[in-house]
Amino acid sequence: MSDIGRTLEQPKPSGPPLRLNWLIAAALLGFGAVLYIGFYANYLTTLNGIFDASNHPVGRDFLVFWSAAKLANAGQAALIFDVDAYHAVQQQLLGGTFPLHPWSYPPQLLLLIRPLGLLPYVPAYLLWLVLGCSLYLFAALRGDTPLRRFVPLAAAALFLAPSSFVTIASGQNGFFSGALFVGGLLLVRRHPVAAGIMFGLLTFKPQLGLLIPVALIALRQWKPFVSAIATAGLIVAVSFAVDGAETWRLFVVEAIPFQAAYIETSEGFFTWMMPTVFMAGRLLGFDPAVNHVMQLASGLAATVATYWAFRKSRDLSIQLAVISIATFLIVPYAFNYDMTIVAVGIACYAVARAERGFLPFERLVLALLWALPFLVMPFGAFGLPLGPVVLWLGLGFVLRHIHLERHPAQP
Repeated sequence: MSDIGRTLEQPKPSGPPLRLNWLIAAALLGFGAVLYIGFYANYLTTLNGIFDASNHPVGRDFLVFWSAAKLANAGQAALIFDVDAYHAVQQQLLGGTFPLHPWSYPPQLLLLIRPLGLLPYVPAYLLWLVLGCSLYLFAALRGDTPLRRFVPLAAAALFLAPSSFVTIASGQNGFFSGALFVGGLLLVRRHPVAAGIMFGLLTFKPQLGLLIPVALIALRQWKPFVSAIATAGLIVAVSFAVDGAETWRLFVVEAIPFQAAYIETSEGFFTWMMPTVFMAGRLLGFDPAVNHVMQLASGLAATVATYWAFRKSRDLSIQLAVISIATFLIVPYAFNYDMTIVAVGIACYAVARAERGFLPFERLVLALLWALPFLVMPFGAFGLPLGPVVLWLGLGFVLRHIHLERHPAQP
């Protein structure tokens, strides 16, 4: 019996249902492998040096972190908040012409990425991917979850997941945020202080941690709460000391307004990568006020659902599924590469449900959730906001299981 408790045992499925579970898992893994092979077989043929056919460098958004690290090491961190000057520096560093890649993170991230600036672009990008993916898989597979019984298969599944594919292709930080988010949640009971440290480090992407305090309050876990606040405070204080108060002033008066305006006015590929309720309203052409109201309503409902789930269920696979899915229903600003946290939640939950049984159509919804980081882009291009629909369906199934396990049918 683990220290997180067990839910009511149910008969294990056998025969056709069990074979169906394996067939679905094999199909999703095959989809991921084909996606990787097909994309890179074509993509690598389009490269001219480190630039692809769209004039973006390999790893695209990794340029943001690498160039910021270069400037921070040179004592010019404040320059990253001047969009035009920062863009000019990026083009000078790589010697190419490409679209804007603005900085949108709190300045404490500069402390963590400085070593990247000591390397040339391509080695730094490869280090970013290998280190990030290793930490992500280590965090996801070392906890007391059903995935520990299938470590090689689970590692392959998480690596081949669409969220991982998007993270690698875009050069983004989804592996690092996923490692901190999942790793912290898995350490809450056994190592609460370490969990809080991970949550504190996650403040480099604060929107992903909005529901963590809700979960900790529901669990009555105060040590990780205090540890997270102390860690966040310490790293911000060090950031002030190292890079100066001006970087924080510019972040507040320049970066935050720029990102807010970009979310509300940008068009094209940027909007297709966001599975949020707010962006769904934009794709449907709703008024901005309506989009904000819809996002607020979704966020409130997701917050209540998270608190209820963490109070009523001691099943870690259910808790991970709830908080990872609900996170994308509470924030207006989140991307498909951030869904590495959802991949872990779905994987843990699906393995647990394979042993206890699925509700009708639940496998289909879980498969759509797994593929959502990829599917959201073509659907978004056609003005169809698939993300919130699939996210709410997935959360609904998980919440339904909590209710059923608390109130089992009487014989």
